[in-house]
Amino acid sequence: MVKQRPGSRKDMTKLGTASKKAARRQAAKQANGLANRRTIVHPAMRGAWDHRKSPASNLASVGLTGSVNKISKSRDKIGRTIEIAPIPTSVPHNHVLQKLQDEANKPEREPNNVVHPGERRALEKMVKRYGDDWEKMARDIKLNYLQWTPRKLQRKVERMNAILEEKS
Repeated sequence: MVKQRPGSRKDMTKLGTASKKAARRQAAKQANGLANRRTIVHPAMRGAWDHRKSPASNLASVGLTGSVNKISKSRDKIGRTIEIAPIPTSVPHNHVLQKLQDEANKPEREPNNVVHPGERRALEKMVKRYGDDWEKMARDIKLNYLQWTPRKLQRKVERMNAILEEKS
């Protein structure tokens, strides 16, 4: 008896060629064990991740939960108050959780206080011509070629003026 190769046409449904190709690729991935293998992008999680475990058990070993719905609630379906189990403090990979918390608590970077030179020239021309009439600025398609709305023009001019005052 000849062994069928993964992705053979024997058990395939009669569909279009694209579906057959997709089914062959899927069968080949499953045969190689590559169907559910994903790369772990975050460097803190990469070291603690075990590809032999399920994602839920990997997250539990780090001290996280895979589903927000599974977090214990303070009331049951009827509405009675129930006792919540304490959060386990001993986690095997506690350093990973600490790294993730440190990264989440890190202050955001400073805003970019630079106005693009082309944007600055266009805004200065519009302010020179129209003053602070934002509606007329928005309707001028030659100067306002990016079609900014009156409110957006007002915010951009205010931001540009604030940055210029800050620099001087």
